[in-house]
Amino acid sequence: MKRVAFGSDFHIDVTKQNIIEKVKEYLKKNKVDIFCFAGDMSANIDLSVETLKSIEDDLRIKVLAVTGNHEVWDTKNGNSFDAINRFNSEIPNISVMAQPYEFSDWVILGNMGWYDYSTALPYYNQKQLDKMRHRGSSWNDKHYCDWDGKLNHEVANYFTHELKNQLEIYKNKKIILMSHIVPYSECISIKNDSSWDYFNAFIGNTNIGFLADSYKVSIAHFGHTHHRYHKQSEAGVEMICTPLGYYGEWTTKDRVIEEELKKCIPIYEL
Repeated sequence: MKRVAFGSDFHIDVTKQNIIEKVKEYLKKNKVDIFCFAGDMSANIDLSVETLKSIEDDLRIKVLAVTGNHEVWDTKNGNSFDAINRFNSEIPNISVMAQPYEFSDWVILGNMGWYDYSTALPYYNQKQLDKMRHRGSSWNDKHYCDWDGKLNHEVANYFTHELKNQLEIYKNKKIILMSHIVPYSECISIKNDSSWDYFNAFIGNTNIGFLADSYKVSIAHFGHTHHRYHKQSEAGVEMICTPLGYYGEWTTKDRVIEEELKKCIPIYEL
């Protein structure tokens, strides 16, 4: 049996709370063997890589990760595809995009995913959504990502194809599927406020959930939304979405990091 922990969305470049040292203490105290991180450590590839490696090296545990949309903002050395390639090449044994990880009869696989507007509300058309701007606000991926001219649905299709290939190879294993993008529409928060709900288009991709259901995935682990969910899909996939999020989003009294980690890093024996 392995003790497997799940986390996402630490945003250590924004939230200055000595998060990683507290995470290390928490993982060590709970004798975690594998730590799965579903993206958005930071908007700096070097910092994200260094941090993930430090968790693995200092604790001598297995760390596994995918990039988040913030990681692919780091385009100073190329476009967003190049950012992912840097992540994969610098930590190939941590990135499950570079190499899925097998233990006993389990496999942990996946990729960041990307949004295809399948979680958009129906009264917005593709032309409106492609603008990624509404009522004076815009989605930051529009400004910081560079997909070499590809539209969002083309990027989404690329990652979904890659994921399907992984699932087909490992379909006879028990599967933990990691993505950054939300796979299920029931994990999208609708507030009946157009200033909020317009941007739900850039949160999820239900094709990821369809693949998870079709391949009888055991666990789908994801982040991005900064809302926490723990439920089952209609097909019985266990959804784990427990982002830490920004400091102002923490839910514990007085926003104490040690208490917050208890809520946002669940641990399973597998």
